Amino acid sequence: MKVLAILALGTSLTALPALAETQYVAADNSLATHLCIDAATKTPIAMLMSVKDSGLGYRFIANSVRCNDQAIGHFAAQAGNDRIAHQLLRRMNHRVEITDVTAFNNAVIEVRGQQ
Repeated sequence: MKVLAILALGTSLTALPALAETQYVAADNSLATHLCIDAATKTPIAMLMSVKDSGLGYRFIANSVRCNDQAIGHFAAQAGNDRIAHQLLRRMNHRVEITDVTAFNNAVIEVRGQQ
């Protein structure tokens, strides 16, 4: 029984590096860049507060803010923040579905927002 517990513990510890999150680093201090990072990392409530604090609307942000040369909704989807991505993508004027075929593991991504 002790062998099983030790084996289970050893297996779970080897998986810890895979659980590390991607780190987003702002390339500048612009509002658009902060919204991009928030779209990638925040909860829906925290993103709503960021949108309200920006003085802009969700629809304007979804259609105007670009993160690393892609729409902010697609950036959020690529980051894996599906709930924020859904909120932004449903407010976009043009709907495009992008399937991400690569995954970022333990990456540091520099984010540059553009409005």
